[in-house]
Amino acid sequence: MSAGRDLVAQQRAAQHRIGILALETVPAYIGDRQAEDAGLARLANDIGITTEEILACRRYTIAGDVRAMDGW
Repeated sequence: MSAGRDLVAQQRAAQHRIGILALETVPAYIGDRQAEDAGLARLANDIGITTEEILACRRYTIAGDVRAMDGW
C-alpha cells in the first residue's frame, strides 16, 4: 500500500514540475489555447508528452487542485 502512495506522490511531483516548466514558458494569465500556440505544444513534443498533458500539468500547478489531472 505504501509503495502505491509513494508512486502517486512521485507522479504528482513530476506533474507539478512539468507545470512549473510550462508556466516559465507561458505565463498563467494566457489561456490554454493561446498557450498551446505560444509554445506549449512544442515544449510538450520536446519532452515527450501530449499537448493536453502539459496543459493539464499547467492547470494543476496554477490551481493546486489534483482534479486538473483527471484523465491523465
